[in-house]
Amino acid sequence: VRARCSFFDGFALYETSGAIITGNVLEDNDHSGLSLDISFDDNIISNNQILRNGSDACGIHPGYSGNHPGIYIAAGHGNLFSSNVIAESGGDGILLTKRDASPPMERCAQRNLIYSTSISHSGGVGVSAPDAECRIYNDPLNPGSGEDEVDYNRAFGTCYRSNVGGQL
Repeated sequence: VRARCSFFDGFALYETSGAIITGNVLEDNDHSGLSLDISFDDNIISNNQILRNGSDACGIHPGYSGNHPGIYIAAGHGNLFSSNVIAESGGDGILLTKRDASPPMERCAQRNLIYSTSISHSGGVGVSAPDAECRIYNDPLNPGSGEDEVDYNRAFGTCYRSNVGGQL
């Protein structure tokens, strides 16, 4: 499937589990190429091209500020992101965040694995988790913490190139 020049997200998926999202081209959308939210759990997101999202790449909405990520995931758990190409996002390549609800640990993006994915030329960092509960570890075998790391996200085997804010 190809989603291009949408006013909002290319694809927005909610309350989904056990799905395989593969082989899509999501490009030039005003917000995120892929928005995953509200109980988006235990899915496989692979072999997608997520290009130039989060800005007014199509020129349809002049003055639009953009700065949205290529992939936005909130409150999603146990997902595998593999072999995707994410390039030229207005904001971060991938943003892992939480829903504003209590308790926050149950609503944060957790236990997600980002593997063998290329993230390049993003306006922000390659992979971002601005909420402390949504931590990211780059090494799957050594999280570098004495805490219980079971709920944290992992990002490894991923290529980061020329992202304005760095890799993580």
